[in-house]
Amino acid sequence: MTPKALSMVREKVAAFGEAGNVPIALAQDLIKASAFWVDHPQGIIHPEPGWSDRIERGPHGWEVKFGANYFLVEQAILLCKRTILDELDHAQKSSQPIDKKVLYGRLVTCVRKSVADYSHQPSDYYKGGASPELKRQKWYTADSETPLPPKGKVGFAGPDKMRYGSTPPSNDVWKGFMKFGVHAIQVEGFVERIWQFAGLQIEK
Repeated sequence: MTPKALSMVREKVAAFGEAGNVPIALAQDLIKASAFWVDHPQGIIHPEPGWSDRIERGPHGWEVKFGANYFLVEQAILLCKRTILDELDHAQKSSQPIDKKVLYGRLVTCVRKSVADYSHQPSDYYKGGASPELKRQKWYTADSETPLPPKGKVGFAGPDKMRYGSTPPSNDVWKGFMKFGVHAIQVEGFVERIWQFAGLQIEK
C-alpha cells in the first residue's frame, strides 16, 4: 500500500473509537453482518440481523447476550483496531507489504477472544461451534509461533508474544460459526465487514 493509502486506513480505523466511545452504529452494523441462526430443525442457516437491536452496555462495553454467553462486540472492534494498526506499523518498519494471511488470521483471533461467560469473565479463546476433535487441536497457525529452541535447550514453541501480543493469527478453520446454542456469530462475516470499514483493499 502507498503511504497515502496507509494514512487513509489509519484515519478510518481511528473512527472505530476508544473504550467507552465506540459508535453504537458500528457495533450494530457488525452484528447485522454476522449474527446467524444455525440450528434450525430443518437444517436452515439464516441471518439474524435483528440481534443488532439487542446490543447493550456491559462491563466490557457494547455486548450482545446469547444464552449464557456474551459476545463482546466492542472488545472485538477495539482488538481489531489495535491489530490493524499493529500490522500497518510492522509493514512500515520492515518496508514490506502487509502480510494478508497474517492480518486475516489475527482478526479471526480478535473475534474469538471477545466472548464472556454468564459472569462476564472473558474467554481466552472461544471454541464454540467446533467439533470435539477440533477443540482438542491448537488454534494458532505455525507462523504465529516462536521458533523451537536450539537442540538440547529447554523450551517450547508457543504464540510469539513479541510479534503478535495477545492476538496471534488463527488457523483458517476458526473463521466459521462461533456458536452460542442455536445462534452464532459468523467470524468471517464480522472480519470482512471490519475490513470494509477500515478501507483495507486486500485479499485473504
